Amino acid sequence: MRRFIPLFIILAFSLWAEKESPISKDIRKMEFPQLEWNLPEVGKEIERVELPSGAILFLKENHTVPLIEINIYIKGGSSYLKEGEKATSEFFASMIERGGTQNFAPSEFTEKLEINAISFRVNENGYYYSVNELTSKDVLDTALILLKEALFHPSFDDQIIEIEKKKITEEWKKKLDEPNSLLRELSTYMLYRGHPEGSIPDLNLLKSTNQKRLKELKNRFLQPSNMIIGIVGDFKTPKMKERIENIFCDKYNTGAHVGNIPPLTKETQKKVYFYDMKRAQAYFNIQHRGEKAIFPEMFNVMIMNQILGGGGFTSRIVLKVRNEMGLAYRTRSSYSTFSPISGTFSAYCGTSSSTAHQASEYILKEFENIRDKKVSIEELKVAKESLINSTVTRLGNDWDYIQRLLSLELLGLPLDYYLSYNDNIEKVTLNDVLNAAQDFINPEKLAIVIIGDRDKTNMDALREQFGEVEFIEYKIPGL
Repeated sequence: MRRFIPLFIILAFSLWAEKESPISKDIRKMEFPQLEWNLPEVGKEIERVELPSGAILFLKENHTVPLIEINIYIKGGSSYLKEGEKATSEFFASMIERGGTQNFAPSEFTEKLEINAISFRVNENGYYYSVNELTSKDVLDTALILLKEALFHPSFDDQIIEIEKKKITEEWKKKLDEPNSLLRELSTYMLYRGHPEGSIPDLNLLKSTNQKRLKELKNRFLQPSNMIIGIVGDFKTPKMKERIENIFCDKYNTGAHVGNIPPLTKETQKKVYFYDMKRAQAYFNIQHRGEKAIFPEMFNVMIMNQILGGGGFTSRIVLKVRNEMGLAYRTRSSYSTFSPISGTFSAYCGTSSSTAHQASEYILKEFENIRDKKVSIEELKVAKESLINSTVTRLGNDWDYIQRLLSLELLGLPLDYYLSYNDNIEKVTLNDVLNAAQDFINPEKLAIVIIGDRDKTNMDALREQFGEVEFIEYKIPGL
């Protein structure tokens, strides 16, 4: 068991100015219980089983409340499909959730869920589909019947097909009108242009998707051998294991080839990628591809990013761009690594179109600073405590932790990753942070993807920072 000082105490101390406020003096006198870190281990408190069908099953009993949660991660999604089928993949997930089954019409399926207060959700996540079912243990039999029906006996009702197509079309219309949603799509598009992960959805393909195509996707992806199942809650492990084995059995393995994610295309070059939108506010990501987990310097990179812009109000980008210069209400950096495709390094900022070049200049300067000089001992300490305590908070219950294990299993990463997490964080040194910044922030690859008003933006300044300007469009075929 490990103990750590609560994060908000560290933040209070780090925000002291030369003149200490009365409130901060009072906080300094207060005493708080230390947070505890006590994760269950796979093979001890958590059972991992490979079922005869090939499905992987994680089981964790938790009898604090009379609930049972089932999470299923299924390898598949738009990254496995041809370019343009992003919306089709989303449509497939929605039809599993709402399209009815062989024994339950869509309205009957929904009514069964509502009467028994069962939550059932299916999402598309690019490289996997996630299924979540939350139920009281008293109606577990009904919940398992509905789960089996949805996954292995979907009917893809014709009427629901048309309803869901319209819903998805409307959702994509909204994304084009909402700058932050659009920026996420544009940023992914520019990072992975020419790859299914970065493809623009083709709504003509969505419109032509019929029952036959949905059945093809079902036979390809919805096989027990392609599933990772995590169950936590008020049950007895032997009985639950028997029931799941009977449902996720070999007869539902179709033998269809799931396939692999295609190799990455060449990374886009350093330049300004500008999307003209006549609004006062501008939004941008400064980005390049990064390493994916797990690589030897990963924890060094995590600490580096925490200090740079991932650590909220104590991070350098926030302190400079938001607090000191007043150029943004929200700004941050991230270095994401948990992906089968590639990691991503990026810095986000929302500012006015007229000050976008200034905000990006200060962010680039912070990139330069962290690559040129060691961070301070205090910054390193705050970053470590921040990461450790936030992880304690995120993984402080079995319900959240099981989903993390499913992600590790899906990506082929060590299942004891979080058990050694804190030790790996604490090992990071000042030199490690400097080396991580120098090795994993590449100024020669950084591009800026920006949504803003072209007429109000200083293009010359952006050209000086990032090179030539490419004015981009994001036109969705069939919309």
